[in-house]
Amino acid sequence: MQLIWDKLVFSVVTSQFKDADMISGIRLLDKSIFNRESMFRIEIWTKFNSDCESMVKDLQTHLENEYIQQMMDDIGTKPLRRGANAEIAADWIEPFKNLSNDDPRPPRGPPGGHNRQPPAQ
Repeated sequence: MQLIWDKLVFSVVTSQFKDADMISGIRLLDKSIFNRESMFRIEIWTKFNSDCESMVKDLQTHLENEYIQQMMDDIGTKPLRRGANAEIAADWIEPFKNLSNDDPRPPRGPPGGHNRQPPAQ
């Protein structure tokens, strides 16, 4: 996982990542639970939303080819999402979620809830 994270950060910072100018943030989350196997999730925050279907598809294809394939080749790595087929790269990627303030859909959850926002840079 460390090599993939390093590759991702380096490629975004040096603009070698496809459409790096459309990436607003990346985050590695440790989803591990005590006395269980280690689990990590990588989040990639974009400057576009799910309405930009071609950009979403391009990002997913780039991730599948450049990153997911490396994870699939590591015998100790498997998809985090339950029910995902470990043999299909697309199953390793969760659906695109639009969590921006300009999302036209009403917020879910209790009134006064908080919208998740990327950290200010």
